[in-house]
Amino acid sequence: MLKINSTILAIGIACGSTLGFNSSASAHTADITNLAEFYDYYGDDFNEEQKDIIEGVFSNIEPYLGPGGVKNAISDGFIPLTPQWIDHGVHWFNYNPEYIDITDMEANPYKPAGLNIGLNGELLGVFWASELYKPLVPVFQQLQQSGALDSLTPEQLTELYAQHKATTERPTPTVFDMFPDAQWHQHKDVLIENLYAVDEDGNLDPQQVDFQQSYDDATFIAEILKSLDDPDSILFPLEEPSNSFPPFNRGVSAGFHMIHMWVGKGNHAGLFAGTNQDIEYSAEAICESTTFQDGSGGHDHSHGGHDHDGGHSPCNPTNPNPTQTVPEPSSFLGLLLLGFLGLAKKYRTSSVKN
Repeated sequence: MLKINSTILAIGIACGSTLGFNSSASAHTADITNLAEFYDYYGDDFNEEQKDIIEGVFSNIEPYLGPGGVKNAISDGFIPLTPQWIDHGVHWFNYNPEYIDITDMEANPYKPAGLNIGLNGELLGVFWASELYKPLVPVFQQLQQSGALDSLTPEQLTELYAQHKATTERPTPTVFDMFPDAQWHQHKDVLIENLYAVDEDGNLDPQQVDFQQSYDDATFIAEILKSLDDPDSILFPLEEPSNSFPPFNRGVSAGFHMIHMWVGKGNHAGLFAGTNQDIEYSAEAICESTTFQDGSGGHDHSHGGHDHDGGHSPCNPTNPNPTQTVPEPSSFLGLLLLGFLGLAKKYRTSSVKN
């Protein structure tokens, strides 16, 4: 698995304390920097099973709590997956195997692979992801070995992809069922560009990351094939990471279940709420777009979802941010699920492609 080199370990964050705060930040805001402050905010009426999860999480996220926590996150291999979002902060993710099994992506409730980071590099919350569909790599490896992929057209790949999603969708994970307010939601057909983007000073720059989702199947397949054809694109996990920086600059996911836990910034909407309106944000922050090519009209929710507290958020899910013209972005995992596309692209003949 990818190991970040010593140069990357020293990288700072671009959207740091130089960005201005929103003067209308919620009065409910509460910074949490340790377990005692967590219980002070959310109460101490959790049962023993719930406390086991909460305290296990805190034992793993302690280095990221408080101002500057993002520096420790970078040292541990986290990279930004989104720009700064209103009600979210910046999503950071870690692909190292100690955080996530990229071949299956079952959520480890004690060790979140995702962090929501705030303006000053502080931890706002954590998130988990779990595969939405059965991984396709083994199936397509068999197709490749038999030579069947040589004759597949983009249209056939699209049909195969749609059939697989229709027949192998996985149920909502149960690892947080001990919490009655746990809210999972789904993200589908995700493409992320400009991973590892840096600013002119060499700092990782979340504002350059472009996270898009909910394409229709044909467009999604076309985008994957186009990326694999582009010599300047290193598509993870379909292509081998580069030995130089950046190791890869684009990522794909067919879909994943996702859940937030607001352990660093108290959330008046609840510990597992889909968004946190108590987060301070700068003028550069954007809303998640709710323009969906697949016609879904928004996040797919199971056990809740990305609520916006009755419309009090500046990001109204029925009124997309007018500055965004691409489908909504949101965290990405399940990357291995589209490995079959890489196999298909690399083993199809040029005559078929053309």
